[in-house]
Amino acid sequence: MSWDDLWLTKDQQAQQLMQQQKPEQAAELFQRNDWKGAAAYQAKEYENAANSFSAEDSTVNHYNLGNALAHAGKLQEAIDAYNKALSTDPAFEDAAFNKQLVESLLQQQKQQEKEKKEEQTNQNQQGQKKQEQNKNGGQDAENSDSSQQSSADNSSPSDDSPSNNNASTDDQSQTDQSGENSQAQASQQEQQTGDNSDDQKNSEETAETE
Repeated sequence: MSWDDLWLTKDQQAQQLMQQQKPEQAAELFQRNDWKGAAAYQAKEYENAANSFSAEDSTVNHYNLGNALAHAGKLQEAIDAYNKALSTDPAFEDAAFNKQLVESLLQQQKQQEKEKKEEQTNQNQQGQKKQEQNKNGGQDAENSDSSQQSSADNSSPSDDSPSNNNASTDDQSQTDQSGENSQAQASQQEQQTGDNSDDQKNSEETAETE
């Protein structure tokens, strides 16, 4: 126990800390929920502030609760808190103004979420479309390769070509052989003709002798 505990209450000590610009420490010492919530709010501990403000049911606490929830990003809950404050005090201008401001922020947030969702949907659709295009492109390339392979198979030499070449070669061989036989027959005829000429000459000489 310190000297401050002997002379000052926890709330009084917290008040001194607030004057010293130490809201974090003050929020830990305050016993009253509204003061505790105010210290936490000043320390930007909005969740803790909301917990403290929600502990008591009063117009001011509902208003402060709405402020804390709005800073915490809980916009719809903040609007609900402002509505509670206005239900007990419809002329509470600050509550009405803050409610209108938070409603505008909530509308903008919903619009941004909608646009983000639409953008994500468009990206997904574009991604699927691109995948389909790539898939179709691959199939076209595969079909083209198959067509080229089929054309190559049709243009390749048939198995009968070598046999035809052999047949042509055989015909040429036969032609050459026929030429050789003709030459041999012509030579033989010339030889026989020469022999007959000699025989005729010999006969003429024998006739003259007689």
